[in-house]
Amino acid sequence: MPQFCRAVSALFVALWLTGCAGMESERMPRFNTVVLDAGHGGVDSGGRGNGISEKQFTLALVAELEPILRDRGFRVVLTRNDDRYLRLSHRVSIGEQAGNSIFISIHANMGPRHSRGFVAYKSSDRRTESLARRIQAAVRKVEGTAGAGVLHNDFWVLVQNRRPALLLECGFMTNGGDAALLRNAAYRHNLADAIAGAIGGERASL
Repeated sequence: MPQFCRAVSALFVALWLTGCAGMESERMPRFNTVVLDAGHGGVDSGGRGNGISEKQFTLALVAELEPILRDRGFRVVLTRNDDRYLRLSHRVSIGEQAGNSIFISIHANMGPRHSRGFVAYKSSDRRTESLARRIQAAVRKVEGTAGAGVLHNDFWVLVQNRRPALLLECGFMTNGGDAALLRNAAYRHNLADAIAGAIGGERASL
């Protein structure tokens, strides 16, 4: 092989290996633990609308999610399991101490009355792209749910977290239709089951 061709070939291989290494670093790492963060709590009530207190809703949904995830073989760590206030840094610290884990922060949204739907927020960490889309697709299948998509946001608990992290806005308290669903215990169970199934599916795909 001419020297020029050998040089071009070597450069191509080096670039290909560099690209592969980059893709590998952006893949979701294997995980066996899910850190569930019930947003707000204590003196921080979060939003309110149509008879819903965000801090109470987030705790109720986490209470549904925890046993379903455990039944699927996950270790589950809660940032809070009662009505207490936690600094954002404390929430992230709990997540980072959980070992081989992902971090899921649960919230409910507010906005104009016409705004509705489930939103999965991710940071610029590309490792969470697949999980965010998997959760959104699963939740769309829950009867009554409107899917508002996967969006980017630099929420503190996302960008400060070294673990793969998502923040899930589970519906708009300020929308009558969404609020009726969020108040419904059967709906919350179905929503939790969909989220847990998507998390399990992501682990199985790694």
